[in-house]
Amino acid sequence: MWFVNAIGTLQKSSGSAHRNSCFFENLHFSEQNTVEKIYFYYSEIITKQYPTKMESNLKYIEDNYIELENLAILTHFETAEIEKFILEKLIPSYSYLIHSEIKISSSLNDSHSISTVKKYFSKNVVSLLNDLKTTQNNSEEVKQKFRENFIQRLLNHSTKEFAYQNLFDENNRVNEERLDMAFEEEWQHYNNGIYGICTLNASENDIIDKEIIVKKLIKFNQEKENLKLTDSEKEELKNLNAEFNKSTNLFAPYQRATSSRGKYLDKILQENDLSDLVKKY
Repeated sequence: MWFVNAIGTLQKSSGSAHRNSCFFENLHFSEQNTVEKIYFYYSEIITKQYPTKMESNLKYIEDNYIELENLAILTHFETAEIEKFILEKLIPSYSYLIHSEIKISSSLNDSHSISTVKKYFSKNVVSLLNDLKTTQNNSEEVKQKFRENFIQRLLNHSTKEFAYQNLFDENNRVNEERLDMAFEEEWQHYNNGIYGICTLNASENDIIDKEIIVKKLIKFNQEKENLKLTDSEKEELKNLNAEFNKSTNLFAPYQRATSSRGKYLDKILQENDLSDLVKKY
């Protein structure tokens, strides 16, 4: 009788409960079992059948980044070691931090709060950590290698004149002082985890490629502001879009509208009937 009453209660509280009553047929509850026990079992079934949809920002981060604990397991480093490598600037810092607050309360008018913090890294950090196992580089050596790759990518780029304001003169000769300033700023952004957000691989190549394509898009937007694009201009925009997508991330949904992608690409694509080219999540 107790079992029947419990199921009856569930059927009243949920229209779908009767469809799942078969799950209870093989259960044998004693009279001491409570409605709560049956309810928790039923809730577990419902959760498995109808999983809660993850919030879009959390899903984007979970799908595209690696959390610190998982990073430690994957690379066989302790989390404390990884944190030490960050301080020493041997690897970049996390790109996203998710701070969660959970409050538990009951009918006894009591409550308990749980606070958790999770750090999410660009997935390229996995290879950087694995490299540390086979090399003895210190932070200065890591920085020097990064600088060499950065400058090589910049100087060999076919449209390098777009990179960094007034970096090249009319003869395409680089201003060394401005180059040093540009690199130091980018090195700081890289170590702070910013390029794990902005670029696909948080690499020297991606940083240079993104810098150049963003400047191209800014110029294109300024020239075509408030104008409907011609067919040839639409083709040019399609090419810029393809170039942008080779180095640049989607950004989390909450960042999208104010990101370089949102401001300089999504908007102009939508305004010119090219919405199908806007990258989806």
